[in-house]
Amino acid sequence: MTVRRHLILVGPSASGKTSLSRALARDYKLRQLDTDDMIKSRAGMSIAQIFDRFGESHFRKLEADILNLLETTHFDAPVVVATGGGLPIAPGNMDRLKNLGCTIYLFASPKTLAERIQLEIGEEISKKMDSGSQGKRPMLAQAVQGEGFDDAKKLTARIQTLLSNRRTIYEQAEISLDTEGKNLEEARADLKALLADKHLC
Repeated sequence: MTVRRHLILVGPSASGKTSLSRALARDYKLRQLDTDDMIKSRAGMSIAQIFDRFGESHFRKLEADILNLLETTHFDAPVVVATGGGLPIAPGNMDRLKNLGCTIYLFASPKTLAERIQLEIGEEISKKMDSGSQGKRPMLAQAVQGEGFDDAKKLTARIQTLLSNRRTIYEQAEISLDTEGKNLEEARADLKALLADKHLC
């Protein structure tokens, strides 16, 4: 089966974008790209270091640069792209992603997202990764630093706030997949079925 368009995964942190994009790339023998990884490569530092040194506004500019690069690069075949959670949110970005390829919104409940993230951030903070910075998910780590990780209430609240501001934009995607209660293989099978219904976009 042939994928006709780029596959672009959007959604909040821990919804499964990176793992599912890698699985799809393997299944369809496509190249996989991750916008956060592209930013890290170009900047020569981690996402947390970018936030620490330059702030969120600079990071969003780097995201815009990556989107420009995706739009202007000639790919010999479709690619699978995992986007950062905030990339679609800037004005006009979701429309640009939809023009670029088939957009796929992955989602789960705030409680589930918090459970998936809680241990990861807790380990990063305890190890003081990146000289005590905020690890891989800086906007969420801000909500929990100094809070006991045995209680995910504040992290869940932060996720709920982010989603309340972003959900209507995410929902503009061509395909939506609920990853609640699903392991990678289950989500992968469900997403491939949705893509088949769309004739692989």
